[in-house]
Amino acid sequence: MDVGEKRDMFRSREFELQEWIKQCDARILRSLYYWLKEQEIIVKQSGSDSVTHLKFKNLFIYFGIPEYVKSTKKLCSLAFYETELTLLEDFKQKDKNVTSFLNLSFPHQADIFRMVFNMDNHPNIGFYLKQICRISPRVLKEISLHKFKINKQQFERLIVSFKHIEGLGLDSCKLSITAPSDFSESLKNAKICKINLAYCGWITNSDWRNKPNEFAHIIKGFSTSPDLKLSLKMINLFNCQISRLQVKSLKKEYGLEEIKFLL
Repeated sequence: MDVGEKRDMFRSREFELQEWIKQCDARILRSLYYWLKEQEIIVKQSGSDSVTHLKFKNLFIYFGIPEYVKSTKKLCSLAFYETELTLLEDFKQKDKNVTSFLNLSFPHQADIFRMVFNMDNHPNIGFYLKQICRISPRVLKEISLHKFKINKQQFERLIVSFKHIEGLGLDSCKLSITAPSDFSESLKNAKICKINLAYCGWITNSDWRNKPNEFAHIIKGFSTSPDLKLSLKMINLFNCQISRLQVKSLKKEYGLEEIKFLL
């Protein structure tokens, strides 16, 4: 779906949302205009017109559309809100509107958080890393980062910051892991059950066919944490140019036979 189609979708829903906003009898909502797909709203009020709690099923923010950018500035005026899914999409490599949203307007709680970069190149995660890690306690179940460039230090910081959740995804990311990590102390009490590295090893990303050692460094790093070895059930390696023989060898070498590797 291109930007024009998304804008039309937004405008077609605007009247419906305005009517809903009026029915909420809350002044704080009457200036809030953004599209919510499959919205599930829970509103609790303190006094006659001040909203204290909002729950949205899905909150999609498309930063390539001016109306959405304007709307994110309104979100910080909400006293409290949470979502099942928060998705950020259509942003620039270095987009201050995104960092502003993460700093000021991110939900109090989000079951799932996704950041999807749509262009061909890979922006360095460093521009957003501080803000992403800062909101990590608010993400309860899963984080997914799509098509970022991530080095060893950034990779370690992400894993450690989100060790409390069930799922961590780095789909189509360009990873540069030049040496194994040591997670023996930093991943104590880790709860991660599944790690998604789909497409990370593809030729246009990390190219693990020609850089097999970098993939081996990742697996060896995971094996250094006793708690992660206990919690981790599955690693998704779809389209990563990794053979079953490589996986079998690494699982045996690092004592990961109980973990399922999806190829």
